[in-house]
Amino acid sequence: MKAIHGGKTKSDPIDSHKIAKLLRGGNFPLAYIYPKARRATRDLLRRRMRLVLFRSEAMGHVQNAFHQYNLPRWPKRLDRAKNREGVLERFEEPSLRRSMEIDLGLIEYLEEQIRSLELHLERTARVDDPYSLSLLRTVPGIGQVLGLAILYEADDIRRFATPGQFLPIAAWWRASTRRRARPRAARAGRWATVT
Repeated sequence: MKAIHGGKTKSDPIDSHKIAKLLRGGNFPLAYIYPKARRATRDLLRRRMRLVLFRSEAMGHVQNAFHQYNLPRWPKRLDRAKNREGVLERFEEPSLRRSMEIDLGLIEYLEEQIRSLELHLERTARVDDPYSLSLLRTVPGIGQVLGLAILYEADDIRRFATPGQFLPIAAWWRASTRRRARPRAARAGRWATVT
């Protein structure tokens, strides 16, 4: 209300009048109450994102340690367990080696938890809405995790009258999964293809 008020006088009747005008004009989005039966699963999916972020931070710490201690760059990606073999042998200093043991152990533990969580989410989705899940999987580029995210964040797609109303959900997912900086020209037309 502060952003649209415009006058010096503020009272409940004035605020309610402005809200009524916004509702009448279609400029005030109505809140959607997410179904109680699926809230816990949606929250679990969001928790998965946090675990993936923690795992990425641990991997970044290992990679940065090579640079920080002037060691040759590790030639392989750390996101695969077989590529992490031999990492500890590169660190000779005991405290640094212990720090890397902690990071590598954390990465392995988080990968196990993420795999287990994804399996649970997949099984739950097959019970909650198998038809929508199978439809989402037919779209090129939508894999297991993105399909689950769309299924549980959007809930019933029919509640969106236009694609533009779906955009805030798509933007939330996009913003939370994109971490790399892109050139300015690439950012300019990022929504040009959404219809």
